[in-house]
Amino acid sequence: MTDGRRSIVLKVAQASNENEQRSPDRFEAERKISKDFQQQLKEMQPGIKLHPSIYPEESLEKELKVQTNSGLGPDLVIADSNQALNLLALGLTEPIQLTKERQNLINPAALERVKTASGSLAGQPISQYLQLACFDKRKLKKAPTTLKELSEASGKGTIFGMVTNLQDLYWSLGSFGAGEALATSLAGKKATVAAHARLTEWMRWLKASSYQQNIVFLPNQAALRKALIQGDMHWISCWSSQLPQLREELKEHLGIAPLPNGDFGRATPITRLQVWALGKNSSKRQRAASLNLLNFMVQPWAQKPMPSNTERAIQSIQPRH
Repeated sequence: MTDGRRSIVLKVAQASNENEQRSPDRFEAERKISKDFQQQLKEMQPGIKLHPSIYPEESLEKELKVQTNSGLGPDLVIADSNQALNLLALGLTEPIQLTKERQNLINPAALERVKTASGSLAGQPISQYLQLACFDKRKLKKAPTTLKELSEASGKGTIFGMVTNLQDLYWSLGSFGAGEALATSLAGKKATVAAHARLTEWMRWLKASSYQQNIVFLPNQAALRKALIQGDMHWISCWSSQLPQLREELKEHLGIAPLPNGDFGRATPITRLQVWALGKNSSKRQRAASLNLLNFMVQPWAQKPMPSNTERAIQSIQPRH
């Protein structure tokens, strides 16, 4: 597909990576970043234009099935690593072939996360989203570095907010050294007595925290951000993808810090990998343009201006030297 100026237009289907459920502003941040990215792309790759559509993560598979079966599927699909692998397994995307030279531009650990059992790559990693602590510096001068400090600060009136799902709370498992025990239990195996004890301590902490007046658990990230912006909370767990919105609202009052450690270990914040996969219905010209774009996006000289490597995703997918 081309526009009036003969630029190649690539259809892009993007999964919203927000745990927003039915929040009315669920896609607002993604749309703004998408526009910013397209403006940068226009300056650096004027022959390519993107036509993005953003879907709830839980609806992307259904949307792709309908579009692909009708022959009108996207040229590119943006999802996290788990969903990219699932879409490839369902036959809704094509595996990507990366030259050795391009693989050397990407962190090996990131490539492993998109590799299938047969060795195929479900897509090309572009960036990673980090889990952080965000706080209002007018209400909290310094973020707590340990769970003990967090508890003490909550007792003095500081209000903390977290989300009630395992993905967003996983960081706290490391603070109790309980990550291995949970993984063992989920695999149907028996944990050691010591590991089980730490997992029990983590669950007790969650229960005790839920009873504390100034530690609040909300259903989604949108609710947390709204509470921080309105001053109802002073500290929240957040993701690097949410920093643009928070900085726009809080300006210089936004503080960013690592999540707090515990007596048994360091916090283990997870990262979400943004992956760009190839759609099924591209023409030869569209596919060539898609591959050229993906190659461009991982070049060292192109990474810095891209939104995938600024506040949106603090951690680069390029290998460390």
